This record gives sequence, structure tokens and C-alpha cells, in this order.
Amino acid sequence: MSLDNVLAIAAAAMQAPAEQQIWLIVLGLLISIPLVIAGSTLIMSLLTRYPVLVWAGAALLGWIAGELLVTDVVSVTQVQAWNPALVVVDPESAAGLRPVGLILYSAATIGALIVLLVGWVLPQTARPRRRRCTRTGRWPGRIGRRRLLARFTGAAPVGCR
Repeated sequence: MSLDNVLAIAAAAMQAPAEQQIWLIVLGLLISIPLVIAGSTLIMSLLTRYPVLVWAGAALLGWIAGELLVTDVVSVTQVQAWNPALVVVDPESAAGLRPVGLILYSAATIGALIVLLVGWVLPQTARPRRRRCTRTGRWPGRIGRRRLLARFTGAAPVGCR
């Protein structure tokens, strides 16, 4: 259970009379902890069954990061300084400006592509490589417990032929 959930329970309990606050915090924890556990179990089973959801979530995070990058106050004012036609007035935003759709969606798409590309390239380079036996120069034979442990720790294979 994360800190924001605990703070939300405590903030909700603060609205009650003083003698009921501790009971509301205990009740909130008793209800929310099983909900968090059940929700995480459901999400893990979905991610195990449909691995494409991991890639979709990564793309969504990259999309949001790209949008945040170009909608930041500093970014919008810099884009306005470069070319005022690339921003439009938006009274709801912090700077009173927002980038035009082309800039916004281009940055979001590039952010999603960068995250997907990094997520695809990093596992390719991080795979452990089989090591030859230092004594004989051959590849290790049948994998036993000690050889498997040696493979993942990076040590030379034990008992190689």
C-alpha cells in the first residue's frame, strides 16, 4: 500500500469527530489493504496473460512524457519565442498558452517511440552470455544446479569437462 493511500485515509478520517478518527483509520486500512492486494493480483494476472499490455503501458507513459515536455511553461514560452504561430492561447493552462496540435502530438508520438525503442533494445544487450570453461575451453555440458548458479552469477562454470 502506497503512501498516498494512507494519506487519503488519514485525510478522510480527519473530517470525523475526534473520538471516531482512529476507528475510521483502522477501518479504512482494513478495507483498502485487501483491495490493493486483490487489484495488484488482478493486474499481474492480466499482464501475465496479455504481455502486450506491458508495451501499451510503456507507450502510454512515453506519450504522457512527450506531452508534458512540450506543455511545460518553459517549453511553451521558448516555442513562442521561436515562432508565435506554434502556440495558441489557452486560459486553462499555467502559462496561458499551449502548443498547437502538430507540436503536441509529434512530441507525444516521439516520446512513446523512444520508450518503446529503449524497452526493446535494452533486453537485447542485457542477456547473459554463455562462458566457456576456463580449463578446457569448451562450452559447459549438461546444466546442473552449480552450473546454473555459475551461469547467472557470471563465474566460470563449475565442473566443466
